[in-house]
Amino acid sequence: MYPYYEYIKERLIPRIRFLSFFCLSRSNFIAKAHRDLEPEEFQLLGFDSVPNYEVLREFVNERL
Repeated sequence: MYPYYEYIKERLIPRIRFLSFFCLSRSNFIAKAHRDLEPEEFQLLGFDSVPNYEVLREFVNERL
C-alpha cells in the first residue's frame, strides 16, 4: 500500500505512547515529563534510544 508507512509507524507509536505518558502524568511541561523518564522507560515506550527533548516537543506541539 504505502511503502513509507512502516518507517513512519516505527517512529509514530513510541511518540504516541510518550504523549499518553505526558497526559497521564499530569505534567505541565514536556521537558519535565522527558526528565522524569529513565532510559529503560524510554525503551518500554518503544524508543530505540533516548530521544532528545526537541524531538518530543516538536511532535507534541507542532505535528499534533
